[in-house]
Amino acid sequence: MATVEVRVFAGKAEAQKYAQKMNEGARVYRYEVKPYYIAGTRKIQGWKVRKVRRSATPGTRATRMRLSPMDKPINARFVSSLSLGTLKKEARETATWRGHKLGTFKPSGKYSAIATCKRCGAEVVVNSRPAPNEIDIMGEAVALSCKTSR
Repeated sequence: MATVEVRVFAGKAEAQKYAQKMNEGARVYRYEVKPYYIAGTRKIQGWKVRKVRRSATPGTRATRMRLSPMDKPINARFVSSLSLGTLKKEARETATWRGHKLGTFKPSGKYSAIATCKRCGAEVVVNSRPAPNEIDIMGEAVALSCKTSR
């Protein structure tokens, strides 16, 4: 995604109005509003409207592909702050999408739990506080399809 043009405004409302006006009928480019910071600080000086080339146009294969639940965006600010219940729900949804039939999650420590597929024995482990080199949802049940699924 290559940035083509940037225009800076003093007010956010003014920038949004300009971007909305420019987005009407635009096919190849889209206009997005972002904060414009003073160099080296986090203080907002103004609002910039960037003209950006669209990455995938509607109707291409990239927009029609069916995504697994693991590939869908998570509605959370930080992945590490997800609760164990949310992780179990996502793991069960992904394993079901892969054809597994998970049993109940059994605690495996204070911040993790394990469940096993009733059909093939594949496991899934969820960890709400993974180490820096670990992931929060792991195991064969979320990585591979069930061996005995219909």
